[in-house]
Amino acid sequence: MLSSLDPYSSYLDKAHWKALREQTSGEFGGIGIQVRKGKGYIEVISPIDGTPAAKAGVLPGDHILSANGTSFEKMLLRDAVLILRGRPGSYVTLTLRRSNKSHFDLPIQRAVIKVASVRFRMEEDIGYIRLSRFSERTSEEVARAVKVIKASLGSKLKGYVLDLRSNPGGLFDQSIEVADIFMNGGRVVSTKDRLHERHYQATTGDASGGAPIAVLIDKGSASAAEIVAGALKDHRRATLIGTRSFGKGSVQTLLPLTADDRLKLTTAIYLTPLGDSVDGGISPNFVVPMTDKKDSDDQLNYALNFLRKL
Repeated sequence: MLSSLDPYSSYLDKAHWKALREQTSGEFGGIGIQVRKGKGYIEVISPIDGTPAAKAGVLPGDHILSANGTSFEKMLLRDAVLILRGRPGSYVTLTLRRSNKSHFDLPIQRAVIKVASVRFRMEEDIGYIRLSRFSERTSEEVARAVKVIKASLGSKLKGYVLDLRSNPGGLFDQSIEVADIFMNGGRVVSTKDRLHERHYQATTGDASGGAPIAVLIDKGSASAAEIVAGALKDHRRATLIGTRSFGKGSVQTLLPLTADDRLKLTTAIYLTPLGDSVDGGISPNFVVPMTDKKDSDDQLNYALNFLRKL
């Protein structure tokens, strides 16, 4: 009944509620993908960095038609997710459709998925920060990354690249706190339901010191990732590079029924600081398609060159 309302509303019984808690805590068992329900299939929003799905070559936008021969055509999303998860070391064979091409099978070995939501490094005179998802400590890890990069590069620092590609989102409060790190006050995002509109503000003080920022987005950037990208773009705090984001513009609220189950219900929509809906995706300032070159990252190279020319 709930799934008939929209792609994101659902009933979470004990097993599904446990699975959701494991996912947001940053550790769970499975193949490592974020998915949503399509018409007769499960659509991949994005694989998670470093997971079996990512290593096997699963891509954002792939349609999963079945797993181990079990069709997803009429299956609820929450049940499909439990099929994809399983004992570490066991295999699941996905039947995939990609860009309307013919079906193909892809065997993937399940593993314990430990998601490090933030990784960072120095690209000579630029700090690179990669966010794979928004979990419980993401903002804390981003703040630490900024601090270490500033201390390491000092006056040589040209700016930051914030990589939100294939980031399926996560915790709403973490998106606000991450955007706050790079903003000096101002509105981060608004949520609008049938009766009210609520605004979320950044605090004063930009931890990055106002350094230039390039944000990388693609069609796998969704939800919380779009909140951060939209806020930094609207305040002209960052330049967005890549391709249009996924476009998950709705807010889900967890409503407890008992100690062991929940209703996940869509209750509002997201609006960027300028009042635009996130639904339909956020467009980059500079469209840079990703090529199939395995030894080159065109989008990242564009961002690095862009920052060095400022």
